[in-house]
Parts: sequence; structure tokens; C-alpha cells
Amino acid sequence: MGLVIRDHHGGVWAASAQRLHASFSPLIAEAMAILCGLDFASDTGLLPVILETDALGKANLVTHTLSRLALNNVEDMFWLEEYPLCVEIFVIGLSRSVC
Repeated sequence: MGLVIRDHHGGVWAASAQRLHASFSPLIAEAMAILCGLDFASDTGLLPVILETDALGKANLVTHTLSRLALNNVEDMFWLEEYPLCVEIFVIGLSRSVC
């Protein structure tokens, strides 16, 4: 599961890539990401938040790339005021992945 916390300009304040240990429908996985994102925002003091989602995954290349990254790692990963290189191109608006 991938999640990203952005500011009102679209800049990334925090990101996470976490493994889900079971299969879920896209809607349930999205709900789990919302809960984890709210917990992460609360734990890091990044409140208040405006929540945006994309359950079908057609518009959010950053979180989908983070989700793929989580599948290739044993431990959950968290970033504050940074993000992994593999999502940088999507954050700055380019179109290919380096993960």
C-alpha cells in the first residue's frame, strides 16, 4: 500500500510504502490506505488534512509506485519531507519510473 501526504501546492511532505499481508478489493485497500494515512498524518503532526482518494488507481502514479515498492521489501518504509527516487519523476511531473 502506498500513500503520500502533500501540501496545498502538491509538494510531498511525507510518504509511506507498506505491505498488506492479504488480498483486498480495491475499495477495501483504499479504505485501509485512508486509515493508515490519517494515522501517519496524526503521528507526524501533519494535521489538519484534506483527504483525496482514487480507488481505481487511474490518476495516482505516486501511490501505485509506492505500492509496488512495498511488494519488493520486507519492512514498511516511511519518509518525512522526502520520498524515494522512484516516485520523484511523478512528483515533478515526468512520465517514466526508475523503481
